[in-house]
Amino acid sequence: MTPDTFGTVIDELWTTIQSRKADAKTDTKTDASACIDAPDTYFRQSYTVDLLTATPDKVLKKVAEEAAEVALAAKDCDAARAAGTPGTTEHGTAHEHLVYETCDVLYHLLVMCARYDIELDELAAELKRRFANTQDVT
Repeated sequence: MTPDTFGTVIDELWTTIQSRKADAKTDTKTDASACIDAPDTYFRQSYTVDLLTATPDKVLKKVAEEAAEVALAAKDCDAARAAGTPGTTEHGTAHEHLVYETCDVLYHLLVMCARYDIELDELAAELKRRFANTQDVT
């Protein structure tokens, strides 16, 4: 996968998250109690809508939880490398598990950014600013 392909996937995910954010703003039945009161008319919200409309702690805790899981998966990856094995986890090899957990944290970070009205262009500009004088990012 090229960086352009990665960017395309992130753009598509961002578009979906923004769409869910718009849905959340126009839906009047995002309260779970509505499901009990009127199950046939209840708007079956997505997980993304839930993260965007719940208390701020819900998405912030998920970001922290997923970041910790990435760190633990990276340690498992290091241990597997040191042992000269691929390692096995519920998500395949240790490397595949690290990829899986990294995607989880990326998703939750993007939802958090959407919740706080941080645009991808702002993130790109900040990264570009930070690395403008290095050879790491062109």
